[in-house]
Amino acid sequence: MNSSPVHEDVQGLWEDITKEFRFHKWRNPTMFNLDLQGCHKLTDKSLHMIATQICKSLGGLKALSVNFTDCYLLSDKGLEVFAATICSKLHSLQKIELTFNRCQNISDAGLKQLGYYIGRFLINLRQLKLYFNGCSSITEQGLRVYGSKIPRRMANLKHFTLSFNDCVNILNKEFKIMTKEFNKLEHFHLNMNKCLQFDDTVFNKLSSQIRRYMPDLQHLTLNLHSCVDFTDTGLESFETQIKQRLQNLRYLTLGLDSCSGITDQGIEKLGLWILTNLPKLEGLALDLNDCLQISGKILKEIGEEVNLLSELKKLKLRFGRNEEFSDKQLKVFATKLTKYPSKLQHLSVYFGE
Repeated sequence: MNSSPVHEDVQGLWEDITKEFRFHKWRNPTMFNLDLQGCHKLTDKSLHMIATQICKSLGGLKALSVNFTDCYLLSDKGLEVFAATICSKLHSLQKIELTFNRCQNISDAGLKQLGYYIGRFLINLRQLKLYFNGCSSITEQGLRVYGSKIPRRMANLKHFTLSFNDCVNILNKEFKIMTKEFNKLEHFHLNMNKCLQFDDTVFNKLSSQIRRYMPDLQHLTLNLHSCVDFTDTGLESFETQIKQRLQNLRYLTLGLDSCSGITDQGIEKLGLWILTNLPKLEGLALDLNDCLQISGKILKEIGEEVNLLSELKKLKLRFGRNEEFSDKQLKVFATKLTKYPSKLQHLSVYFGE
């Protein structure tokens, strides 16, 4: 079920939400989506009321998605009460998605409480998606809870998404977001776009954690758009740390848009590493838009390496508008791609802005 009330008036918003719950209660849905994006007057008290009503009216939920984007008045206190109410009552939840983008009053304290209640009560959880893009009060301390309290009783977790785009105060010290309890994880998606402190040192720590704790990973997404201190050294540490540990990986997405420290040599080595260590790869997405040290020479290398990925079904490449690419190099690249793997079903190559 989906509900998307849009109100500036809190009373009107609450009346609409209550009607939605009453309407859906008799159906006993197992899925519910509540979109409150842009409800600027929503307060912590309202959050408590919403959580209480969800638990009261929709006790059989297995999947819950709530979007609080741009609800500026929400704070750590509201997040704690919401998490405590939902997690302690809806024990059958298997999927949960919470979005708090640009809620500037949410900080590490709120993240820690959310992690505590999820880890304590939601033992049947299989999919967890958390979005805190633009929450500038969040630091690396808030992320650490997801490497400690959350997974202790979550042996069934298969899919984990964390998004902290534009959280500029996340530093590289003490970076830890996973533990050995993630060893059954199949999907891991991390968005750290515009986290300017995310550099080679952090990526090395992240790579080490992936190697140690995610042997069964099948889908991996790492988005590092505008992480300007991330370089070839970070890519090399990833390749060295992982080696042959991700034999089951099917889909790999690397978002390196505007990472000015990435060069042709780094991407060439990455390609060779993929060929050697990811024999079952079915999907590859690589974003090199506005990587200033990438030249047209890399086109030939990528074209040749892609053809050797025999299981590849989906390929997405984004180069942006790169003045270093000559017509001759583009022609060679196109020729290489005409010999793509026989199993390839979806091909997207983008040279626009």
